[in-house]
Amino acid sequence: MQRRRLMIIATSLTLLSASVGLSLARTNSLLDDPDCSISDCTFLPLILNNASAITTLPSATPTALSVTVSPTAEPSLTATDTPLPTNSPTDVATPTNIPTISATATATATATDLPTATSVPTNTPTDAPTATTIPTNTPTDVPTATTIPTNTPTETSTPTNTNTPTNTPTNTATATSTITATPRPPTTTPTTIVGTATPTTPANFTRIVWSTAVPTPFSYPFGAVEAQGAVVGGKLYVFGGFGQPGLSGDTPSRLSNVYDPVANTWTAIAPLERGLTHVGTATDGQKIFFVGGYIEDFDGVGQIFGSRVSRYYDTATNSYTNLPVIPIQRAAGQLYYLERKLHYVGGTYYKQADVGTHFVLDLNNLATGWVTQTNQITYAELPNPRQHAGGVVLDGKLYYIGGQHGHDGSLTVDNDVHRYDPATNAWEQLADIPLALNHISHSTLVLGGKIFVFAGQTTNGTKHNTIYVYDPATNTWAQMPNNLPATRYSGIIGEINGTLYFTTGGGTTSYRGIPTP
Repeated sequence: MQRRRLMIIATSLTLLSASVGLSLARTNSLLDDPDCSISDCTFLPLILNNASAITTLPSATPTALSVTVSPTAEPSLTATDTPLPTNSPTDVATPTNIPTISATATATATATDLPTATSVPTNTPTDAPTATTIPTNTPTDVPTATTIPTNTPTETSTPTNTNTPTNTPTNTATATSTITATPRPPTTTPTTIVGTATPTTPANFTRIVWSTAVPTPFSYPFGAVEAQGAVVGGKLYVFGGFGQPGLSGDTPSRLSNVYDPVANTWTAIAPLERGLTHVGTATDGQKIFFVGGYIEDFDGVGQIFGSRVSRYYDTATNSYTNLPVIPIQRAAGQLYYLERKLHYVGGTYYKQADVGTHFVLDLNNLATGWVTQTNQITYAELPNPRQHAGGVVLDGKLYYIGGQHGHDGSLTVDNDVHRYDPATNAWEQLADIPLALNHISHSTLVLGGKIFVFAGQTTNGTKHNTIYVYDPATNTWAQMPNNLPATRYSGIIGEINGTLYFTTGGGTTSYRGIPTP
């Protein structure tokens, strides 16, 4: 009996020893590659595939697992399985076998192996762009823009406009006309228009003689519409727009070109990072600024109806530089450059609503970013919010001309004209433009102290070739006796040394216009 009892004890000890040996063998297997035939390795390929895109994490030391063996650690190890699918470093691939451990590792071991949970947030942005990145691309992410700032040499025209303050009494008579947006015939249409042009043009001219002396390159302007443009250094720059061959009709183009009237040639320049249309555009005489607009989507087969784009193209270096993004998505508003400040006024928010917001960026204080108010003032909003208008700077004041409400087939055109005076921080309503027009953001310019509006739309898809001129000294509009050679909308016009150059706007032919007595 005694001997049988001893044999049972010996057998039990042998079995216990084998069990302990098996447990140690399974513990040591953590240091080997996981066996996916008996373990859940579903997330392992993701971890390995993404390892190159994630910051390297501290590796776990094998001794931490073998030194501290305790039956109390299993609950904490099981809990640490859940973060693993979101961690992509290859260092943490070994914990996939942790669920098979029975009473083998302590909590202190897992603390050293998995200090990586805090790194997860920094890894995810690299895998897929989020909605918050769209504005910065847009910030590339650039839609009709506003005025052609190079057409606003207001210093040279100041002497002819010193009497503009006398224009305010006429506003009361025009206020009632802002209720309707239907076109109205010109109220003052003389047989000739006498303008005070720049020094390189005749002192007085009655018409503009047009010719097709401007060539069209094989890649641009390809009949583009709603592109952006500005004159800098005696050259006309054109960016983006719709209509590039090979792209769907609603995909903005990235192509950018410059026209040299001396050589009479177009030359490709650095393309936009992402295609843009409906962008607010202005210039300081070297840099061309872009704000807001419709931006090419991430698949390159459509557009996003608003962006926070804020950047400039430097004509001296043929490069683009980002500025502080505008606080909220905007498109089809007007951008003005005045005394080292950019003013972005009006436009739309994702085609859902017309807005009159007035944002300002001080280029001498970029750290402040775009603001609608300072400690001193709240920038006055546009009284009649609208988009696809025309805008210029003349005699230190901002003009917002015409425009529309709504979009496409449901749009209604507007003939309101407003002027903003930074000295008083107030908008003033002026005489209505005789024909309510939209899509004139880049075909409105200052010439000889007067404002000229070329072509545009009255209804969706209806193009015009009319030319209207506004005299701020008398607060009156008139129609030029001759028109553009063809109907256009959303075209680009620039004045270089007294000669006008008109391009895009839905046609492949560009025109040269010479003011003539």
